[in-house]
Amino acid sequence: MLYEKALDSTKSTPFTPNISFVCALKKALEMIKKEGIENVVSRHNRLKERLRLGVRRIGLKLLVENDKEASSAITAIYPPSGISVADVRKAYAQDWDLKVADGQLDLKGKIFRVGHLGFVSDRDIEMTLTVTEKVMQKLKTNS
Repeated sequence: MLYEKALDSTKSTPFTPNISFVCALKKALEMIKKEGIENVVSRHNRLKERLRLGVRRIGLKLLVENDKEASSAITAIYPPSGISVADVRKAYAQDWDLKVADGQLDLKGKIFRVGHLGFVSDRDIEMTLTVTEKVMQKLKTNS
């Protein structure tokens, strides 16, 4: 209602617009255009496959076993038996200054999630796998 009224009377917004969001969106769209949408999709699929392969090599179980059905945006991983998701997230944050997400709804506390959508590179995935292996080693030693 306030937006309609402001547009009708002043051709403006009733509050300060989120300029930084608009600028970030413009930059993100420029990056997508430069890389090419087909290349963006291909990169996300490659990153998903690399992360999933690495997670399996570390010995962790994936929530979605079928690679073709797995998301190209985020990978859900079960922690090893006897290690809590809270401890996994704490180790990533304290030791590596990285954040991994908890599960949602009935998966909260059962899985942790690693995102790989957006401005993510092969190097980021390799670093994530190295950190994941170190986090698991630490937590297994401490349990």
